[in-house]
Amino acid sequence: SQANTVRGCDRLSPIGCGAANALHLGCATPPPVSAARWDYRIAGGGTTGRLQVRPSAAVPWGYVCRDSTFNQAAALVACRSAGVEVARATSFPTPASSDAGPAWMQSVTCAKSAVSRLHNCTFAYD
Repeated sequence: SQANTVRGCDRLSPIGCGAANALHLGCATPPPVSAARWDYRIAGGGTTGRLQVRPSAAVPWGYVCRDSTFNQAAALVACRSAGVEVARATSFPTPASSDAGPAWMQSVTCAKSAVSRLHNCTFAYD
């Protein structure tokens, strides 16, 4: 596993988390297309769906692995990362999908929900 920064990396590789563990969010309002540096969006463009993420526009959209470290604070930050400001968020397993892309984040832990973007939390990406 690597630290949660991609600065100085020449190549990025997805982590080995199965698509059945992709994070599925329920948020309140539609998100914008992307955020700075890392890009985030909710599949389908609504407020509920698989959180899609990529560390740069040069790589394919992938997903966040929802594992035992993903907490309520992380769910709130994930919604905010996708451009959705909410007071409450839920995360739940997403239906398996063969087109989920690579898993770019796993073991996401946000100490507090005030963090602005998911990539500012602690996570593994390799």
